[in-house]
Amino acid sequence: MAWYSSRYSMVKFVQDLLGTGAVGDIYAVTGSFSMPPLNHGWLARPETGGGSLLYVGCHILDLMLWYINDTPRSVYADVIYREDLQIDDVSAFQISFANGALAQGFVSQSESSFFYEIDIRGRNGKLTLRGCSFLQFEIEIYSNTIDAYTAQTIIRPTITRDNIQMMLLPELE
Repeated sequence: MAWYSSRYSMVKFVQDLLGTGAVGDIYAVTGSFSMPPLNHGWLARPETGGGSLLYVGCHILDLMLWYINDTPRSVYADVIYREDLQIDDVSAFQISFANGALAQGFVSQSESSFFYEIDIRGRNGKLTLRGCSFLQFEIEIYSNTIDAYTAQTIIRPTITRDNIQMMLLPELE
């Protein structure tokens, strides 16, 4: 089973805000997930899920599909491989959906540190999730339908639990 445990951490805050109708009908989601090089163990072998697209790209793709919640119509991708390990180093993809929404993603293992950003655009507003870990992140939101967010607002949720308690145990339940 592929664990999409990020649905139970910072992404839960985003999903809760989307549930209020803050951004309205989503027409575009863009996202990036980057990390330092994956050089050893199962992370460095494509047959065991290694490489940036298989390792973290699947998570950003899951979120895009979850947020847009429609049938993909077409998919396009470009992949740059590492010659030494034959795993993807940098990957970019685009998905168009039956409802007209678009998703674009970028994943890389050529960065100096771990970070991510997901930008969700809707007919009534915009929401961006960005972070450098599962416990350190912020949400920037603007909505023309929710009074609390008619001015651009940055939310920094206080996270007091560790990743296992926050993400893995709720997913198992």
